[in-house]
Amino acid sequence: MALINSTEREMREKNVERQRVAAVAAKKKMMDNFAIEKADPIFDPALSKESREGALHRLLIRYKADPKGGDVKGVVFVSSLDERAVLLVRRARRAISAIEESEVNKIGVLDGAANSIILPQRLWEIARLLKIQSDLISEHAEFRQSVATPELEEALAPQEEALGRSVAATVQRVADLEAYALRVQEADSALLAKKVLDGNGKYLDLLSITDDDESMKNLTEQANSVEGALSQSIRSALLAGAALALPEEKPST
Repeated sequence: MALINSTEREMREKNVERQRVAAVAAKKKMMDNFAIEKADPIFDPALSKESREGALHRLLIRYKADPKGGDVKGVVFVSSLDERAVLLVRRARRAISAIEESEVNKIGVLDGAANSIILPQRLWEIARLLKIQSDLISEHAEFRQSVATPELEEALAPQEEALGRSVAATVQRVADLEAYALRVQEADSALLAKKVLDGNGKYLDLLSITDDDESMKNLTEQANSVEGALSQSIRSALLAGAALALPEEKPST
């Protein structure tokens, strides 16, 4: 009897220990997920699965040490960007979401295969540039706190001019994404209008019964107009999407 009691106690203790270990692991996973969410990483889409996992591990270590911490190759923390850059990332993400979630994309009107490559790559390029710019802007802000001298101004001016050109080019990249998203939304709107007008047959029958030839003509002309608008808006969306890949991008370093 004593042996049985001892065995049962050991089993209970082992169960308690397993539960404790599982709880600790679950809490660690939750904290890691929270850290990832707070850091809001954007990954280089060229990373392999193994490289991505390695970058994610380094990200966690770096983020826990300093949420505004240094670089991890292949990853940009949105949390490490300045306010201007964060707003640009949000604009880029909204544009990409609008494209990916559009009806014309879902039904295969757009070049989905190209979008699946181009859009993540464009977001990564924007994030990478914004990270470099944020760091340089912060560095120059520190320099500007020093005593202003002609020598300092002479050194800073050309650097800030180069930085300004880079910032403007990155803003344009975001604007290009937004222009593509707008063309896609216009195509969606034209597609919806076409779906509405596909029901014209019922109304033409009604007008035929009421001998309203003028209204029948107007409905037919409107349907033809919408058909043309849909074709044009789809062409515009495809051209805007193709423009994102031109000129050929330099590989990330």
